[in-house]
Amino acid sequence: MVGHELRMEHVTDRFFVDLLIDGLVVERWFSRGISARESASITDWAELPSRTNLAAGNHVVALVVDATNSIAESDETDNRIEIVVVVQPGTVAGTTPTLTPARLPDLAPVADEGWPGPITATAYSGVNALGPLSISVPTYVSFAFENRGLASTPETVSVQLYRDGMLISEQIVVGALAGTVFAPPE
Repeated sequence: MVGHELRMEHVTDRFFVDLLIDGLVVERWFSRGISARESASITDWAELPSRTNLAAGNHVVALVVDATNSIAESDETDNRIEIVVVVQPGTVAGTTPTLTPARLPDLAPVADEGWPGPITATAYSGVNALGPLSISVPTYVSFAFENRGLASTPETVSVQLYRDGMLISEQIVVGALAGTVFAPPE
């Protein structure tokens, strides 16, 4: 065919794969890439009881590849598959229910890679270190936080920086993904 070429390209960037039950993310895996025509799988994943307690009845299980849409693809419409599973009532004799952790985001300060702590202040731009500070030169503040929870935040997150009880800066992050560290620019 003239003008049409099938190109096989390797994915070398990091992407996420989400497992959802009834629309809630219960697990997020990541891949550092995948070769053209290669497949990857997870077999016998046994963490579901620690992620959720399913009531008897029908539940929608979905798998979303490239859940954050970070990879440019020739077909973006085939990244999601859903099935309906039926959970039967009843319990196995001798077992006790597993307590389920909250399926909510958990935002917390974190020291980014190479930083001495979650917040740094220095007189040098682009240097994530503590001090030196002086009243005669600008101060550069850097901070980082992560979402340690099992769910991403679909809405915006406001991170506010205070000095002596007064708001001096606010950074807005749209959709804090579960398991991701955020370090807004200084």
